Amino acid sequence: MSGRPSAPPISDAHLRLGRALAAVRIAAGISTRNVPKPGAAAGLYNSGHISWVEHGRTPPSRALVEQYVAMPGDNAHLRSLYLQMLAATREASHQRSSGGQGGVGRPPDGFHAGLSRTDVQEHYLVSRHLADYQFAPNGAIESTACAVDIRAKHPGVTLYYAGFNYTADPRRGVLDVSAEDGCKVVAVQESDSGAIACFFALERTIDPSDRDPYTVRFRVDVASSVPAAPRLRFHATEGNETLELSARFTSPACPRGLSRFATADVIDAEHPRNQHPVTLGSDGVGHHVFEHLVPGWVYGFRWSW
Repeated sequence: MSGRPSAPPISDAHLRLGRALAAVRIAAGISTRNVPKPGAAAGLYNSGHISWVEHGRTPPSRALVEQYVAMPGDNAHLRSLYLQMLAATREASHQRSSGGQGGVGRPPDGFHAGLSRTDVQEHYLVSRHLADYQFAPNGAIESTACAVDIRAKHPGVTLYYAGFNYTADPRRGVLDVSAEDGCKVVAVQESDSGAIACFFALERTIDPSDRDPYTVRFRVDVASSVPAAPRLRFHATEGNETLELSARFTSPACPRGLSRFATADVIDAEHPRNQHPVTLGSDGVGHHVFEHLVPGWVYGFRWSW
């Protein structure tokens, strides 16, 4: 009996994604012969192709992964696994081009002098970043509450990094960060302009095989009476998937013309051309969820005081 020769998985990341895809398909009661292609009249994927994808032997397209995400159930974790697969592919390509030298090493097992944010961030993905800003009655930002869901790209992730600045009052000592859940602050580096780089130690090691994301919660307090610039901006890096942004305004400093934006140009973020109104609730809260973030793009809110 002859047939297509078997092959090993391309990488552990391909196999993890494939197994997760298979679990979602089986739970939805869909056979390998009945996975639909995008579009109402696009037909079905080849059963053999689906089998090879689910065994980690060939990479799926983003469109195929989105077909699985759309199956019954909460399947958003598939997007994180897909990004992990892409990262593994890039690392393997880099190692081949450099003769097996270089590439991404093991995650640091703790903070030490000289550790950069890249040393930390390259080992995990952010599936959701929630940032909740509280404004004072004069328009200054009082605090930001953050909840971040992360997934490991490599085994043994123990650190998380975040950076902040308050452009309205660029002085040292204006910002203070404190951990609330899932982590502890192990180092804070501050520039002369008051920008802070924060390194957090996780309460446990996380690995790519973890089914659920790991959540860290922390708070940034602002010791300033200077009103904030009328904008909130978030720079998406590779691996950021979703931004949930909230701004809580306090009378009499209520915003006029609150809008959201997403732009590929950092300069354009100062005066975005494509803006969409954000409804301000009776409690003074503006809220929006930005999904499918594009690396390098800038997302956020704008308004007038």
